[in-house]
Amino acid sequence: MKGRANTPPRLYAWDVGNGHAGVTDDMDTAFTHVDLALRGAATGVCGAVRLVTVSLYGKSEYIVLGIVGHARRDDAGVMWTRW
Repeated sequence: MKGRANTPPRLYAWDVGNGHAGVTDDMDTAFTHVDLALRGAATGVCGAVRLVTVSLYGKSEYIVLGIVGHARRDDAGVMWTRW
């Protein structure tokens, strides 16, 4: 993972309403995971990619810095909104 000393890593957490989820240090990989999970999902299932970092307070948790993409499965396929 890239970053300077004492700088928390920038990570991408992704999750889909059908239970698929994960964390990666590559934004494109996160988008790919959501897209693949939604292709096999029922119409109406949603997924998101969030920019996160690790907590520096000794807790095992991610701090959400913002949503970078949201997707929804509809009849035409996977529809994305990216920020």
